[in-house]
Amino acid sequence: PVAKGEAVPAWMKAVVERPVGEDRTYAYAPTKGDLEARHFILEHYSDPRICTIEDIIFFNGLGEAINKIFSNLPATARVIGPNPTYPSHATAEAMHHGGHHRTYRLDLDRGGRIDLEDLERAVAENEHIVGILVINPNNPLGVVHPREDLEAVVRIARDHECFLIFDEIYQHLVFDPSTLVKLADIVGDVPAISMKGVSKELPWPGSRCGWIEVYNATRDANFRGYVNTIVISKM
Repeated sequence: PVAKGEAVPAWMKAVVERPVGEDRTYAYAPTKGDLEARHFILEHYSDPRICTIEDIIFFNGLGEAINKIFSNLPATARVIGPNPTYPSHATAEAMHHGGHHRTYRLDLDRGGRIDLEDLERAVAENEHIVGILVINPNNPLGVVHPREDLEAVVRIARDHECFLIFDEIYQHLVFDPSTLVKLADIVGDVPAISMKGVSKELPWPGSRCGWIEVYNATRDANFRGYVNTIVISKM
């Protein structure tokens, strides 16, 4: 917005100005993010039925979160994502692997819905695929994936022992909120990561305020170790 000539609202400036007067602002922040901020996220963005304060991890925007998620995977591990996709996900996955990123098809003749047969076939045929990425609402297509498709993705992840990554940063920018299905509502017992942020809906891209919510880490030792590696890399 600033690049297009918009003025920064006074309330945003006040948010930045107040902490500058506090000495603690100049100390190291908690690795997972300010505790007060994580409490706020749990109350207003997440679901305490499946998420705790310790399951919320802040990043310098979701760009950093994407890089950490992919760069801390085991060397041979792959994450399959949608095609078309958001370039940052594809680039990070490809750089981690040192080759082309793996994709499943979004059916443009059916409004961009997930081609579930293509996804399950790809996961079943490649033992190196350990994660499934869904962008909902999707960027760049704008499609809000229906519940039945998302529940099928969760079932595929469970059947093939994959974890899920849902990029949900646009969750508050749908025309009809009743059509949006959140990962927390359907994930069940599958290990998963939800990616969220505030820079789209305020809009405040310069805030660099993104976070992930980790679901069901206690249910899988490998996934729990992977998430711990992400936290350590932030330290």
